[in-house]
Amino acid sequence: MSKYYTFFDSPSQYKDPTKYYSQGSSPELLKQLLSYLKSIESEITSIQICSYLFNNEILYKELCRYADKGVKVQVITIPIDGYDDRSPQYIVDITSKKLVYNESQTKYSLARKIFGELYKNKIKNFDLFFFPHMFIRSENVNPFSRGDMPYSLHLKSLFIKQKNKVNTTILTSSGLAVRDKIKDEVLIICEDDDLINIPTEIFFNDLLSNSILITEFDFKADYTRYQIKIRTDPSNYNNILLSPFYENSPELMEEKLKQLVLGAKKRVFIAAQHISAFKYQIPKQFKFGGDHTGSISKYGFLNELLTKTVNTCKIKCISQTYVNSNGDNMGARKPANTASFKEFMLKYESHPSAEYSSNSNLHSKYIICDDTVIITSCNFTPTQFIYLKHVNIPRFRRITGLSYEGIFSEVGQFLIIKDESVTKAFLENFDYLWNSKNTHKHVSHF
Repeated sequence: MSKYYTFFDSPSQYKDPTKYYSQGSSPELLKQLLSYLKSIESEITSIQICSYLFNNEILYKELCRYADKGVKVQVITIPIDGYDDRSPQYIVDITSKKLVYNESQTKYSLARKIFGELYKNKIKNFDLFFFPHMFIRSENVNPFSRGDMPYSLHLKSLFIKQKNKVNTTILTSSGLAVRDKIKDEVLIICEDDDLINIPTEIFFNDLLSNSILITEFDFKADYTRYQIKIRTDPSNYNNILLSPFYENSPELMEEKLKQLVLGAKKRVFIAAQHISAFKYQIPKQFKFGGDHTGSISKYGFLNELLTKTVNTCKIKCISQTYVNSNGDNMGARKPANTASFKEFMLKYESHPSAEYSSNSNLHSKYIICDDTVIITSCNFTPTQFIYLKHVNIPRFRRITGLSYEGIFSEVGQFLIIKDESVTKAFLENFDYLWNSKNTHKHVSHF
């Protein structure tokens, strides 16, 4: 029988949430994850982890312990150059409050320590892979803070197989990374749900086939033209996977979101770090290839929500990034595309049942549609819902010496769950976020 376990983390749970802890950016979620693994330890045969950032030594050591017991451990992450090497900080243990390392650390230095150990000293039953696919869709981008290009792997997901065939999918908004700030995060454990587990297992196999073992990885190679093998998308209604190797998967996910929000009668509550999938342009050449020119204007699921949802349906959105329709961010972090967000907020203000808030600590990503919850690792921005198969950028206007050719698509996962206990937990968390002292309520200008 399927079981779901939902956990939330928040800066409010810690005496000093501004410190950087060896337990990572979500100490409570790490604790609950390791506790769950411990509870099924005698049954585990394999643990697969897809982690955007993998630099948590506590998690790493625990995985080594499982590998030593004969459990097959596979971790897929981004190459080391994608880890931030700026702003080193001292890392302390959350319990003892003592320094864990003598020197200040960056995400890069912490990952390098783990990667170096796995590269030099082969650990039995433990393999680390890199998924080096990069993605970009404009020649006008500014230089990146880390690496040459952004990596598409932004997922934080686990798949656990057991001897008793009771397999588990775990999804979290948190990277559990050390040297990340503590934010409001969520982790959900889905046990013995084949509608979720079967697509997850296939996805991990497909991801591994497109990844490179650390001992075979060429750290000096150019991966701006990394070839991806297109596979059959295993997604179903309950578990939708986004990836460059699942053609048009981001667009299909957005169509599913449109159906879900338009079917809502009571409420649509959205929480995410970034929310702006309202309207965007897609270059025809990158979408279809060949000599196509111009672009396609596309309306996102947020436009459908605000245009077609019945007025009796209560709409609430809360995000970390925000400006109002006048461009005032009210102290919040501004969205990357402020002009587009202002247009979105103008539409938002015209809806009679819509309310908006911002919270600087928010990193969770979910939607509540009536009694159905959509939990994801993705933000609700155009980036998540665009798939471009023929991107070809010979040169960038602001970055010298680089070009790009490949598929534009992030790697992500959406779990769609209709369960009374899950819905109750997320409604309580949304209410907590909405009424938090750190939350700014948007005031309409209409």
